[in-house]
Amino acid sequence: MYYLIVKIAILFNIAIFYVKISMVNKMNKIEPIIKYIDLATFEDVEDYNNKEFNTNPKSKIKIINTTLNSCKFNKIDFTDISFSNVDIWDSIFIECDLSNKQFYSNSIHRCKFINCKLSGTNMNNCSLKDVLVESSLCRYLNIDDSKINNIIIVDSNLEESRFNNNQLKSIKLEKCNFKKSEITNTMLKEVDLSSCLIDEIYIDLHSIKGVKVSYNQAAILALLMGVKII
Repeated sequence: MYYLIVKIAILFNIAIFYVKISMVNKMNKIEPIIKYIDLATFEDVEDYNNKEFNTNPKSKIKIINTTLNSCKFNKIDFTDISFSNVDIWDSIFIECDLSNKQFYSNSIHRCKFINCKLSGTNMNNCSLKDVLVESSLCRYLNIDDSKINNIIIVDSNLEESRFNNNQLKSIKLEKCNFKKSEITNTMLKEVDLSSCLIDEIYIDLHSIKGVKVSYNQAAILALLMGVKII
């Protein structure tokens, strides 16, 4: 009986180990679902499903009450493209400029932003799930009152960005610049910031609890919290 219990315990631990590996692999792999794709222009498009855009619009465009679904945008400047009640699913943005775009109560799921500009972009009261932001300029990015699940931000500049009052389930931050950023009421428990720049960051006690940092970062955070090191 003893050996049976031990065997069951070992099998249980092995199962837990593989479940954790599966969860890590899922978090580190974000792939939009795009089964097929057709080349399109903003002037001729009737819907935003399974389309690839490689040229900027010739005039101002309004995208209203729709979903960008399984689309790919290459080097698109969205300055003359306005969004209103637009969700984004299974889409890829490469070298696009989405600066100062406004998203409110929208969902952004299974999307990639590679070498993009997201400066001053607002994502408030949104659902962000399975999103990769890589090598992007995200200064003054605002994400407030949103639900965040499986977000990866790598090698990106988030100086003076804001993350406030968010429900965070899982996030990976690697080699990011958070200088002068603000993080409040957004719990970062078990989040690893050790490879990130956090000089002059503002972060409250609720958010910082359980965060992983380097020794040097710990000293920076202690000073921010008013701790005097002697």
